Amino acid sequence: MKEKFSYLIKNTGLLFISNFASKILVFLLVPFYTSVLTTVEYGTYDLLYTTVQLITPIVTLNIVDAVIRFSIDSERENQKNVFTIGVKYFVISTFLILILSIVFTFTNALGSLSNYNVQFFWIFIAFSLNNFICQFARGIEDVKGVAISGIIGTVAMIVLNVALLLWFKLGLVGYFYAMTSSLLFPAFFLIYRDKMWEYFDLEYVTLKVDRCEKEMLSYCLPLIFINLSWYINNVSDRYVVTYMCGLEENGIYSVSYKIPAILNAVQVVFIQAWQLSAVREYSSDDGEPFYRKTYQGTQLIMTMLCAVLILITKPLSRCLFANEFFSAWQYVPVLLIYIVFNTLSGVLGGVFSATKDSSLLAWTGIIGSLINIVLNVVLVYKIGTMGAAIATVLSSIAIWYMRFKASKKYMELKINLGRHFIQYMILFVQAFAMIQIKNIKLLVSIQITCLLFMMICSIKEIRSIKNGNL
Repeated sequence: MKEKFSYLIKNTGLLFISNFASKILVFLLVPFYTSVLTTVEYGTYDLLYTTVQLITPIVTLNIVDAVIRFSIDSERENQKNVFTIGVKYFVISTFLILILSIVFTFTNALGSLSNYNVQFFWIFIAFSLNNFICQFARGIEDVKGVAISGIIGTVAMIVLNVALLLWFKLGLVGYFYAMTSSLLFPAFFLIYRDKMWEYFDLEYVTLKVDRCEKEMLSYCLPLIFINLSWYINNVSDRYVVTYMCGLEENGIYSVSYKIPAILNAVQVVFIQAWQLSAVREYSSDDGEPFYRKTYQGTQLIMTMLCAVLILITKPLSRCLFANEFFSAWQYVPVLLIYIVFNTLSGVLGGVFSATKDSSLLAWTGIIGSLINIVLNVVLVYKIGTMGAAIATVLSSIAIWYMRFKASKKYMELKINLGRHFIQYMILFVQAFAMIQIKNIKLLVSIQITCLLFMMICSIKEIRSIKNGNL
């Protein structure tokens, strides 16, 4: 068991160095972005990048998820096949996006966003290439390389943003190209480091679909829906807010995600490392205790971090957001809770990844997306932008619960949800108090009380984990 956690912690640490550092620096750059970009410009970029994220799983057939899963437990020769298939679908999707960009140009299908079709094309190239290369590098267990590439991407992003926005004053276009380049540099580094051209074999480039490609497609096609649902749960609120409240309001709402991004950075790093461990350890003799302890530990860390961040939401927002963006603080507490449940869903997803049961992941995601869309439309119409944040957290809870129930098909985790329920209620009380209570003394009293209760619950949890009584 010790060796299992050592492997997980080592990979988490390596990815933490790059990913979390980059997220923190992006976080610290928020005051810079909000000072040089208008709310409309920020909203425009956010919406365009969101669109790219949304369509990528469709045009690529979500092949990257199959690339990492099938390269993890494969010999080098089969890894060549996996990589070559990935390249094949990347090239095909690039041509599709090129055609789509041309169509957008002549039809004005994206409205005001059609002015940025060139940027749209290059963002897709950068995003999909970076995703593919990084996933394959993780699949062949070059986690150290992925960590280094993350640092390279961060440095490139900072330097180019300062140069293009501050020195050359290119505004939104400069921001586009800075962010695009920060995705391309890490990809090129990993290609060179891992000599990925050696994994490309023309022998596997055929019109005939071989057994490996069939297995990859049967695995990744259902995951198109889970990726779409993930993006819908993350971004449908932006579209609804834009449609009902305008681009300016979407710019403000988008900024509110920057503080939750701290918590999200933690979960992204961990889930990436966890995917490798989940596949390796699923069939081991102590697989179930390993999964259970991982879930419990993750739940503990995320709820504690969430409670602390809710407590400091307002002063943190004053430091980070320019005056015209400051109203974004009120959405932050709710979105922080969303990240907690999103993380727990990711841990449970390890069960389905290990068993290659992508269909269950897909169905939970589809149902969660439908809930998200319906709640977004209803709640934004009724109470405005806050409705989008509430819809996001409620749909994430639904997905988490469905996955928890579905995971029992393969593994009985024997988790005490009652104990966790108390912690979740404390988070909701914290968030409600932060948003609704204006009396400072009363607010501080409630927040401190909530934090103390959370610490008491956590002590019990820590003791349970330490003693193995999970």
